[in-house]
Amino acid sequence: MIIEKPEYLWFILLIIPFSIHYYFSFISGKKDILNIGGKWRFESIYNIYLVKYFFIFLFFILCFIFSILSLADFKWGEKLVEDNRSGYDIVICLDISVSMRADDIIPNRMAKAVAIINKLIDDMWNSKFGIVIFKGKAVRIWPLTDDLEAIKLFLKTVSPDLITSPGSDLEDGIRVSLDTFNKGGRYQAIVLFSDGENTSRNTLKQAKAAGERGIPIISVICGTEKGSKISLDNRRFVTDTKGKIVVSRADRQLLKTLSAVSNGKAFEIFDSHKIKEEILSIVTKIEDENLDRSLKLEKNDGYRLFLYFAICFLILALITRGLRWRNIF
Repeated sequence: MIIEKPEYLWFILLIIPFSIHYYFSFISGKKDILNIGGKWRFESIYNIYLVKYFFIFLFFILCFIFSILSLADFKWGEKLVEDNRSGYDIVICLDISVSMRADDIIPNRMAKAVAIINKLIDDMWNSKFGIVIFKGKAVRIWPLTDDLEAIKLFLKTVSPDLITSPGSDLEDGIRVSLDTFNKGGRYQAIVLFSDGENTSRNTLKQAKAAGERGIPIISVICGTEKGSKISLDNRRFVTDTKGKIVVSRADRQLLKTLSAVSNGKAFEIFDSHKIKEEILSIVTKIEDENLDRSLKLEKNDGYRLFLYFAICFLILALITRGLRWRNIF
């Protein structure tokens, strides 16, 4: 048994002040009976008053308790249900490290990647997109949303200056991308735009985790094996600690391995027109090959049962309150 929203259980404590109020109301009613009926009729009237008051209180309390239990959303047992997925959840994982400024891809790697992302959003307008950028660390910029114009507006501002930490942590980029997805319900995929230059060590671990969750990583290799210099402002280039100009080369093998481990696919940025087709074919192929994914185990919802009891006790309380007193005069 699990409780989805245990915080609601705290409301049960409201029974204490409610009971105190009800007790003093009962005492006040008892005094009214004595004043109105007199001592000679007090006992017969009081007995009926006591019974009705007790059962009304009991039924209202039970109604309140079961209502809270319904809100807390208890779940127990499991059942097989069809995994009716509709639409796509796509997380764009974009490398914004300095090496993405290299111009072996015209006009440069990052500008080309952004242009492809905009085209992908236009082509898959009925999907939800999320945006994760990474450099020395990863940041989720947009959770999954269908506000695609807002995402495209953000993409106009993308640059390595958005994150100050140096390096290129692919592992963190994939981890944050995985955390962006909701639980099931739609086809899911990560589209990774990177040159593959990486300063993390456990990148494959995160790629395997993506594969185990049925979320393929589709890598778009941003760069060439020949590579190029990384230009900065004022016609300067990135240099190493010895002052030598750095030549950035795409690590195609790493990106291909990440995609293979996650049951995805890697392809060159020049083949960007294939991205939509690859997403559609890969995620649906995963579903077809794993027939058990067309069925899923779900916990049985308990809120309906608790809500049923709450309504029953409310009806009993109202009936008890509305019952005519027998003629005692």
